[in-house]
Amino acid sequence: MPSSFDRMRFLEAERGRMTDQLARLESLRQHREDPVSPDFSEQIQQCQNDPVVEKLEAAARATLAQLDRAIERLSKQQGELCEDCGQAIDVARLKVLPAATRCRNCEEHRPSH
Repeated sequence: MPSSFDRMRFLEAERGRMTDQLARLESLRQHREDPVSPDFSEQIQQCQNDPVVEKLEAAARATLAQLDRAIERLSKQQGELCEDCGQAIDVARLKVLPAATRCRNCEEHRPSH
């Protein structure tokens, strides 16, 4: 498994990347608030991607929150422990999902939102 230091560097780099992506998506949203064209066909083109941008923005915010939670737990030397049951998170899981804060069992039994 990568060291806690390597994992922290990866998480912080991912956080920076996700913050940049969220800023780009927010600028698209702000652009949407500009006056729309009086031409109906142009209005359709201007608005056709709105639902996609909204979903991408929500996904970016959720990923950013997960990264923040993982960084915080790692900085408190709790990064390898499940935030629900307190047991060690499997090394293989952390290799694949460095931002994981729950063991596989707790994640699978977690209620959906």
